[in-house]
Amino acid sequence: IPYLPPYSREGSISPKIDAESITPAANGKVEGRIKDQFSMSEYGGYFRIATTKDSYEEKEQEYTWYDENGEAHTESYVSHIHTKRDNRVYVLDMDMNIVGSLTDFGVDEEIKSVNFSGNTAYVVTYEQTDPLFAIDLSDPANPAIMDEFKILGYSTYMQQWTEGNLLGFGVAADEDGIETGIKLTMFD
Repeated sequence: IPYLPPYSREGSISPKIDAESITPAANGKVEGRIKDQFSMSEYGGYFRIATTKDSYEEKEQEYTWYDENGEAHTESYVSHIHTKRDNRVYVLDMDMNIVGSLTDFGVDEEIKSVNFSGNTAYVVTYEQTDPLFAIDLSDPANPAIMDEFKILGYSTYMQQWTEGNLLGFGVAADEDGIETGIKLTMFD
């Protein structure tokens, strides 16, 4: 991606940052995949990340096929069977060590949007209804679900609107999970 340096107050161009001049400070690893850039946040010296994790189980299976002479042949193969989907919020220190985590919420659903607002994470998961989870991150070692609110459809983007209000924009759906249009929701 080309880098276009910003102009300084004097109108000159700041120096270019290239790969040779960036030194990583830390790295870490968590389980799962993120939805987008809003699934990550830094606050109060901690890095927070929300992920969806799919689990698979290897299963050995056999199948039989017949050649042109009608002779049966049996072969074995290994398939990967999807066994579980769950969501997680991790809190890492600035050395990228996991300090705390919350796992196994929104089971069999997928993260659709995340909003980190101070010591609170708002996470929307979806399969047929939209659970909005409010997660307390005030104790980084012990993230905890404060509340859960289920409505039809799901929010694909959430924005802190005013103190105590969260605006959700997304997809409307009926009781069967069939998407019917767009929706705009204000949560308090």
